[in-house]
Amino acid sequence: MFDHEAEEAALFLDMLPLLATLVESRKDGENDTLLIQQAASVVIEQFVRSFCLPLDAPKSNMPEFERALGSMALSMDYFASSLSNMSFEEWAATGMVVQTACSLAICAASLIRLLKARCISILPRLMKSTRCILSAANNCGSSDVTLKSYVELVQVSAVRLFTTVADSLPKFMVPYLGALLAPSLLVPLHAENDTAGVAGMEKALSKKVPTRQLVPAICKEISVSCKSDKDYDVLLSLLQMSLENTERADLSTVSSHIVKALFKSYESGQIDSSNTVMLTMIMKLSEAQLKPIYMRFYEWQSVSSKHKMAFWSLSASLAKELKFLFLPCLSPVADDAINELQLAVSILSRRKQGKSKKTKVGSVEDLAFLPQMLVCLGNAFQADARQGGSWIRENNDQRYHSFMEPLAQLLHSKVPSDFPFTDESDALASPYQRLVVTSLIPTLVSLSAAAGNDTLWKPLNHSVLQACDDENSAEVPRAGLKCLHSLMKTLGEEYMVLLPECLPTLSELLEADETTAQMARDCVSLAEDLLGESLEDSLR
Repeated sequence: MFDHEAEEAALFLDMLPLLATLVESRKDGENDTLLIQQAASVVIEQFVRSFCLPLDAPKSNMPEFERALGSMALSMDYFASSLSNMSFEEWAATGMVVQTACSLAICAASLIRLLKARCISILPRLMKSTRCILSAANNCGSSDVTLKSYVELVQVSAVRLFTTVADSLPKFMVPYLGALLAPSLLVPLHAENDTAGVAGMEKALSKKVPTRQLVPAICKEISVSCKSDKDYDVLLSLLQMSLENTERADLSTVSSHIVKALFKSYESGQIDSSNTVMLTMIMKLSEAQLKPIYMRFYEWQSVSSKHKMAFWSLSASLAKELKFLFLPCLSPVADDAINELQLAVSILSRRKQGKSKKTKVGSVEDLAFLPQMLVCLGNAFQADARQGGSWIRENNDQRYHSFMEPLAQLLHSKVPSDFPFTDESDALASPYQRLVVTSLIPTLVSLSAAAGNDTLWKPLNHSVLQACDDENSAEVPRAGLKCLHSLMKTLGEEYMVLLPECLPTLSELLEADETTAQMARDCVSLAEDLLGESLEDSLR
């Protein structure tokens, strides 16, 4: 390490023209020449680090450093052009050429950090050649240990160079973003232990490059270039990181690009990661900005069942995070949601259908969205309950009844084994339990909490008791009892006004099979706790 305050510092810097000449000189296939180039680049980098980059060091000899960077760009261009006629395996046969190219890239990164805007004219050649070499390394599929180490070396040096450019010249990154963000170049850099340091490069991109430049470039690659799940994971993660570092005022200029990219990622099945990106953006938007974007997704969901599934998954996430702020967005789609619930009832009804010449509209394959819709509605009802329930009681309770009736009828559903569930977290449970017990019952309970009075609870209670009396399947009465128990537990003493209607059904179910009888006993026990008295006489 050299001392920039030493008297001989100027003498060392006088060597720069000679070192630049050595970096640029080359003779094909001669290791001695490559070794000289590598050594010269290492010395130049030491000069930069010792004499110029320290905060208190004078920034002298800039033209000489600029010439040295130009020499490195020419040499890198030569290395890249030689790759056009051979494979990476052939190019890296001796190893010396790889080490020299990587030394040049690392030294160039230090020079860019020093020169900043002075190197803009050299940057296109340097970036193009580095991308060419990196692309060849990424495409090397050899399992040879030595070749793999050369690939990692190329990746580390290229990422160092790209990171420095993003950090030092962020406003001049636009011409290079398309190639740099291409999945074929970016995705192979994502190793488990991040040996290439790509996390630092993505951090520099997301923090330094202006949003109006970076986000459209990422969105274009998502819309056009992504093919695999890994491609989407990498670019959606980078998009999210960029949005986290974006100011609210800058979002309006890029929101249309984001929505278009998310349409593509949702269509490709990237539901969870797309929801995460959408939530990151929405958390920085005002309510006035949110509603038009949400309505674009609502219009888009009518295209196919896959779109509909994505829309209701997004809606469930929004309802959970935004709570009552989401209700104005849900209002315009409420009627459509009710129609979808009625369709689900007609498809999943347990009741025997009479013969009809009319063709049944819809099939179970069209109901993949239903669990997510139920989660969305449950979250929305829960949020409305915390605000007093005014949303669900709109239009003289009409909205409540419109939702309650099909939701309650779904307790009688006949859920086939091939129901298109997308969540495998509860795969061991029966299809009926996964749909009705896991998704429907919490939604009914949240609906009752939002309703807030026994007048509205009465028809729901009646429907629940009808489910308890269902004789077509043991699952339906048990679901009815679970729903009744949850209603009692959530609504507490206020619900006990409806207990007299429940007692005959509970009394009868106490004589059913052991599992059902135990669930009935649990309901009785909870009611006794709420009333503070025994119900033994009432159940005789």
